[in-house]
Amino acid sequence: MWDRSVFVSCLKGSTFGKGEESVDFLPVRAIHEHYMLCRSWFEDRETTKWLSSPLRLGRYPKVIHEKLITDRRNQVFFIMVDSSPIGLVGLQDIDRIDHKAEIWYLVGEEPCRGKNYASQAVGRLNEFSANRLGLVSLYAHVSVLNLASIRVLEKNKYQYVGRLRRSFKVNGEYQDLLLYDWVPEFNRNEAKMQVREESDEAGSSS
Repeated sequence: MWDRSVFVSCLKGSTFGKGEESVDFLPVRAIHEHYMLCRSWFEDRETTKWLSSPLRLGRYPKVIHEKLITDRRNQVFFIMVDSSPIGLVGLQDIDRIDHKAEIWYLVGEEPCRGKNYASQAVGRLNEFSANRLGLVSLYAHVSVLNLASIRVLEKNKYQYVGRLRRSFKVNGEYQDLLLYDWVPEFNRNEAKMQVREESDEAGSSS
């Protein structure tokens, strides 16, 4: 039987990326303890109902885990809070020619939902993608009904750029998918403009 405490004991000193936020990252590997924890989340249909197939089918055989982890087009991390894994954040379809990728995330531990951990993880993955991987564009597909995920993206300066109609099936019903993207250069320029505007306003009021 899988012992969750054994997994947690393997994490000491292995995380990276902690800053002002309260989340760390730990790369997911193809070892048994990592697989069993991921499986416990991916086989919970309520946890995965907003993910793309095949990750939301309620089945997570080891072959899918190994493919997810070993494919060079993927980067998958545990979201760590106080040295404990509470969810996953990742990149898929990493394009090393056009330097873009799709981002996805889930909070597997129910008590940790709604506590800003997903937003913090997405923010840190944005930084990692731009500064470490050299990606110039990240994008995400999100169901029009998944308001929590939409808030996570918009809080991290993702921009709504389009809609795929009736392209996502949940509970037997087809829904629209919204397309969001994040471009580091655009966000840096936007931040500079905001600072400049605030400086101009301060100067005019003095």
